[in-house]
Parts: sequence; C-alpha cells; structure tokens
Amino acid sequence: MSIDYDVNTNINIVLLARGQTTDTMKEIVNKNLITLKCVLFCFLSGIGCIFPFLSLHMLSVGLDKGEARLITIISPCIALLGPAVLGPLIDK
Repeated sequence: MSIDYDVNTNINIVLLARGQTTDTMKEIVNKNLITLKCVLFCFLSGIGCIFPFLSLHMLSVGLDKGEARLITIISPCIALLGPAVLGPLIDK
C-alpha cells in the first residue's frame, strides 16, 4: 500500500478549507513587494553576518570589555523601545 504525496493537492486542501479557490493562490504573492522583500533580505542578512563580530571590532578600536558589553546590551533595547516611545510622540 503506497500513498502518493502531492504538494499541490495539500495546498488545494488547505485553500479550500479556508474557503479560497486555487485562483486566489496566485494572489498570495504580491508582485509589487518582491523588490522590498529582496532588499530587506539582503540588508538583514548583512546585519546578521556583521553582528557577531561587532564586539570584537569594539575591542579592537580600544573599548574595554565593560563598555563593549554595555553597548551590546543597550543597542537592542533602544531598537525595541525607541519606536514604541517615539512613534506616538511623532504622530501627535
């Protein structure tokens, strides 16, 4: 007894369960946003490659371990809290 596995059949089952037809499957990928997605992918990939070596660079520039550690801790906090705090202030 063998079971044939077809990805398209599974996608159709999922779409039909959601009440969508296979024609709307083509609308899932927005062609207008492909360029933005590629740019963000390249940018975030570059940041991901550089980030592990950032502390080594700070040490080679002349910062001591405590200062490098403080910058490494504070920078993600500012990246997370900055938009949440400044966004409502700018929108006023």
